[in-house]
This record gives sequence, structure tokens and C-alpha cells, in this order.
Amino acid sequence: MTFEDALQRDFPGAIPAITYVSWTQSALGRHGFSATSALACLVMCSDELTDGLRQDLRRAWGSAFDAASLGGVPSLGRTGVAAAIGHAPLRSGRRRMVCFALTHIGIGPEGQPGWCRRPGLEAPSEACGALAALCRAAGQESCREGELDDPQLRWLAQRLDNYRPASDDSCLVELTRSAVAVAYEALRDLLAQVADLTAVDYALFSGVQVHGPSGREYVWPAQQLLVEQGVEKPLRP
Repeated sequence: MTFEDALQRDFPGAIPAITYVSWTQSALGRHGFSATSALACLVMCSDELTDGLRQDLRRAWGSAFDAASLGGVPSLGRTGVAAAIGHAPLRSGRRRMVCFALTHIGIGPEGQPGWCRRPGLEAPSEACGALAALCRAAGQESCREGELDDPQLRWLAQRLDNYRPASDDSCLVELTRSAVAVAYEALRDLLAQVADLTAVDYALFSGVQVHGPSGREYVWPAQQLLVEQGVEKPLRP
């Protein structure tokens, strides 16, 4: 199996990362969102492999509120979201936020999920390392009881409801999809709780960043939402 085969099988509709970033600009531009009128909030994995897409998003959307967390699952709560909203530009009495909830995974040249090349390392390594660690721990009693000896990994397992894979072969792909769904719902709930819809418009994009061979980067768009003047409007790539 090739990288292209695995990408289309596991993340159908994935597009080049730079195309994805441009689409977010065009989709929101007609609603008055821009780098000068909105603040971006980036909820992505702390992994350095996500930095290329992070830089592309900053070039498109300007300075961003950085909410990096293990596995791309948000760790900020109402206080963090309220702070981000309070930092957004105020234009004609309204603030605008653009939130990105993005998990990530590597796929190798022969379609191997989790495979990636890191600069300065001869051997391939894993992405996302945290989610791969959860896959390895999934059958262990300590994971089922929420007693992993790493507090960050234990927190991530709990946020993912002590996830159980359907099979070992598909664990990392399934868990990555599960993580982005959890991230989207968590951010959507927080924004709904905190944002004053009489004064705040916001967009929420979720997806999976896919690291391919030879530095190729893709994004699989998952769920997107625009809330403008208190009205929910779907966005489609």
C-alpha cells in the first residue's frame, strides 16, 4: 500500500495543508474575519512536527493564542477561552475568534500509520507519540482504571474516555479520529459557555494534520462551524 492509498482510505478528502489554510481564509473572509479583525486560537499538539502548519496559520491569521496540548486535545478551560476572547480585536463593538482544533498523525511511504521522519534522526519515529502510547496501553489494566503512571497521559486517556480500539491494526487511526472529535466538542462547549453572542462571533475548525513522506503535509477537515450574530452556520471545504 502506498501513502496515497492509506491517506484516501483513512482520511478521505484530505487536502494539502496550504490549501486548507487558504480555504479557511476565503471561507471566513466574506464574513468579515481577517488577520486584523480576528484572533486565532490554536489547539494543536505540542509536537514540533506541527510547527509548519502552525506557522502557515499564523501567516494567514496573524498572532495567535497558543493552547498547545498533548495530542491536540484541549486542556484549557473557561478561564483560558475567556482570556482568548478578551484578547480578540474589537471592531464596531464586536470581537471575532477563529479556533483550530487539530490532532495529527504520520503516514509512511508504504502506508504505515504513525510513521514519520524527524530532522536529525536517522530512524523513523512516531506521530502522534502520545496517542501511540495510549494505543500500547489500551489493553492494560492500569489504563482501564485510569492509573497510568504518567499524569499527562492519564489525563489524555481520561479525556478520551479510556478509549478502546476495535483492533490493534487500526488503533492509531481510530484514536486520532476520536481525539479530534473530542477536541471539537470540548471547544464548542467551552465557546458556547463563555462567548457573549451579542458581542462575539467565532469560527471553529477541526481536523487531522497528516505528515507524509518527503515533508508532504495534508489536513483532513473534520467539523467546521461559524457562529455569527448568534446564528450557527456550517462551513464546508
